[in-house]
Amino acid sequence: MNVPVTPPEERPPRSTLVLVALGGVAALVLVIGVLLWTGSRGDDELTTPTTLEPLPATTAPADTTVPPDTTMPPDTTVAENTTTTTEPPPPPTTVLDPPSGDTWTATSRAFPDHPFTLARVAAVDATAVYDGEIDVDGNRIRCLAVVGPDIERWQEWCGEGGTTVRFVALAGITPWHVEAGPDVGAVTLERMEPTWALRASGCTSPFATIAGTVGLRAQVTIGMVCVGNDAFVTFAGVLLQEGGRDGGGALLALGDEGWNVIDGGTAVPCAGLPDGIDRCAPFGVGDDLNEAALPIPSVDLALSSPDSIELRDETATVREWLGGAADPDTVEGLLVAQLGDPEAEAPVAVRRAAAGRGLTLIIVDVPAFDDAFLSTSWAVWISEGGLVRATAWETCARGVVGGLCV
Repeated sequence: MNVPVTPPEERPPRSTLVLVALGGVAALVLVIGVLLWTGSRGDDELTTPTTLEPLPATTAPADTTVPPDTTMPPDTTVAENTTTTTEPPPPPTTVLDPPSGDTWTATSRAFPDHPFTLARVAAVDATAVYDGEIDVDGNRIRCLAVVGPDIERWQEWCGEGGTTVRFVALAGITPWHVEAGPDVGAVTLERMEPTWALRASGCTSPFATIAGTVGLRAQVTIGMVCVGNDAFVTFAGVLLQEGGRDGGGALLALGDEGWNVIDGGTAVPCAGLPDGIDRCAPFGVGDDLNEAALPIPSVDLALSSPDSIELRDETATVREWLGGAADPDTVEGLLVAQLGDPEAEAPVAVRRAAAGRGLTLIIVDVPAFDDAFLSTSWAVWISEGGLVRATAWETCARGVVGGLCV
C-alpha cells in the first residue's frame, strides 16, 4: 500500500565512506556542528546548587507583630537539607512565514547571527524560486526555496555555495526541476509532466510516484537510481524550517500494491535490510546505497519521451565496449563507434553533461531503421574510475499501446 512516510531517524554510517550524494554539504554540516556546539555550552552548565540551612528556633513575645511575607518565588521549592536546580528554558522555535514578495528574509536556528536574504529569481506561473547566500567564517552557505500553490509551505535546498545545484521539488504530482549555477540568481525552473520518469537513471515509474512515496515534505530530491523493482532516492537537508539538517536517503521496493519504503536514513546499508534482501551486487556498492545514487541530470538530458518501452540495464555490455576507459572524450568515441552505422540515413546524436559528484552522463540517440521506433537511446554514467551504470530504451514514433509501439 502506498503510504507516505517520514524518512527514518538518522543513524551512524556503517562505513567510513563519505556520503557521495551529500558531498556538497559536508562543509556545511561541519560548520553547523561547530556553531551549534558552541551555542549549547551554556545550556550544559548547571546552576550552582544552593543549600538552605534551617532557621534557629526562637520564642516570640506574645505581642510580637506579624513578620513580613517571606514567600519564596513560585519556581523555587524549599525543603530542609535539599538543593534546587532550575533547568534552562528550551531554545525558542521560530516559525517563518512562507517566501513572498521580491525578497524574503529568513534566519536559520543554526546561524542566528547570519540572516539569509533570498531574492525571487525565477518563476513559472504561480511557482517561484528564491535564492540567497551567507558567509560564515569564510564558508559560503546557500539556500534555495521553492514556493507554490501546491506546496504546503515551501521546499528548500541548502548547501555549499559556489557550486552547480540540481534538484526536483514535488508539488502534488507535478515535479519542478531546478538548476542553479554557481552564482546566486543563476536559476532555471522547469515544470515537468506528471508522467515524467528519470529513464537515464534506470527508472520507468513516474518520478512523482517514487518520490511521493517517501513523503519528503520540506525536502527536495537530489538523486535517484532504479535497479529492477527497487529505487533509491536521496534528499537534501533543510536549514530554514524544521527537518533533518543532514539529508539522507530512502530505499523503496515495488510490490503488488505499489511502492513501499524499506529503509532510510543518513546511511542505508545494502545488506541486513528489514526485508532480508541483499542489494549490494544489483546496485553495485560494497556497503552504503548512497554510493549508488545518481544525481539529477540537467533538463535537456532528463527529458525523454513518455512514449518509450523496454528500459534495459546495459551495464555489462557497455563495460565490455569501454574496456576500462574513463575519459569522457574516449568513452564518447567508443560509444559512437559501437552504436553508429555509416550507412544510416542520420548519424547518432550525442549529448553530454557533468552531473555532479564527479559523474558525467552521456546520452547517445541512435536513429532506428524501423519506422515504428523513433530512436534507441543509451544513457551511460561514468566517473574517474570508469563506467558506473548504463541503460537503454526505445522511443516510439507514434506512441505506446499496451506496452507496444503503434
